[in-house]
Amino acid sequence: MCAGNLTTLSSSTPKTVRPLRSCCLWAKLYAVEKEAREAGATKEQRLALRQQRSAALFEELQAKITQIASHALPSSKLAEACQYALNQWPRLKLYLENGRIEIDQNLCENVMPISA
Repeated sequence: MCAGNLTTLSSSTPKTVRPLRSCCLWAKLYAVEKEAREAGATKEQRLALRQQRSAALFEELQAKITQIASHALPSSKLAEACQYALNQWPRLKLYLENGRIEIDQNLCENVMPISA
């Protein structure tokens, strides 16, 4: 499970404003990762940066997803996406506890061959 899979939650219903706001939080989390990568941060430095800047954003994102889920129709795709995200939350939080873990698996997924 990676954050890259959940960013679609933010755009799953374009007519809904609240999910789009969570997109900004995802962007801020990815900006922290970009900053660490561009600075050539060690795993220890990256972990410290995440604990300093990303942890609060991550908690805010969880609260927003919980709020969105509480207002969505239970049978909607949006509610389904929110519940999926919340069910994966313990796995997603692992990157905040280990500077070696990436926020997503996009790098690995991009080099994997596409099978027919």
